[in-house]
Amino acid sequence: MGIKEVPRINFETLQLLRGVAAILIVFFHAFGENSIFVYGVYGVDLFFVLSGFIIMYTHHSDIGLSNTLRDFLIKRLVRIFPTYWMVTFCYITLVTISGHALSVEYIVKSLLLLPQDTLPIVGVAWSLQFELLFYLIFSLLILNKKIFYPMFWMWGLASMSFLFLPIELPKVLKFIFSPFNLEFLLGCIIALVIIKNKLSYKWIAGMGISTIIISFFLQYKVFFEVHRVIFWGVPFSILILGLVKLEIRRRVHIPRVLTYFGDASYSIYLTHLISLLVLEDIAEMILVENLILAKFLICALSIMLGCIFYSLFERKYYYYLKSKLVSKKKFEPASQELNVELR
Repeated sequence: MGIKEVPRINFETLQLLRGVAAILIVFFHAFGENSIFVYGVYGVDLFFVLSGFIIMYTHHSDIGLSNTLRDFLIKRLVRIFPTYWMVTFCYITLVTISGHALSVEYIVKSLLLLPQDTLPIVGVAWSLQFELLFYLIFSLLILNKKIFYPMFWMWGLASMSFLFLPIELPKVLKFIFSPFNLEFLLGCIIALVIIKNKLSYKWIAGMGISTIIISFFLQYKVFFEVHRVIFWGVPFSILILGLVKLEIRRRVHIPRVLTYFGDASYSIYLTHLISLLVLEDIAEMILVENLILAKFLICALSIMLGCIFYSLFERKYYYYLKSKLVSKKKFEPASQELNVELR
């Protein structure tokens, strides 16, 4: 017997968060670590928590139903790889034109998102490697709940232990038990709290905002190393919990122009580095004098190009391939399915 279905809601506030996170990451890579946008790098932590929440919330009823595993895996792979491959081939083309050579092994590992000593060809795709690991482990829950549910949480406990213990692990184990995995699990815990409907919502969102503000002030004021999962993953989790409870209890309307950036966040995230590189070269060629203004304009154009890529390619191919490959006739709402991979 399957698990009881949960209500399907288009969480507009989470779409807004996705868009904000993607935009802040663009500004971080454009302005660098010595700017006010240094905190934009933690948008990745927000994506991880959101991804864990959406996967658990939308597929909670599939846990233990092995006949749903095929559709789950197909949707995940179709969601990630076509867009990622197209962007990667663009990078390979530019690198080749510039006279540099890439080894076949490096290209293959990058295309398959296999862990390696260096970053993938598309540098930001390191986060996709953790996404795929999470999907693989979650798929085990779908395959067999009784066997793999305890292992799922043991994986979380092991990752937590290596967050605090200074133990040097082999690279493969360091990846499998990375503290980043805890952010996916935090999202899963939030989803289970929502499904069980155990908490009131009135104070939670405010608490999340408060803890995020505290993290801003503490980021460079502590005298010991604190992993970003604690500084940012936990506050983001509290904020998401509050926003979701708020949307379940009452109608929250976010303007479509803002949620659109959430829809396009994956394309923005993958394409922005190559857009920034090309646009910055153009700015240097035309000798732009106001560098600050030019950087803001470059960021805006990079975001716009990501949105165009989403509208012309990502959105269209995803629904086409999904309709051809996925056996289910009832598809999830766009904000829960098309945008479920949060990076």
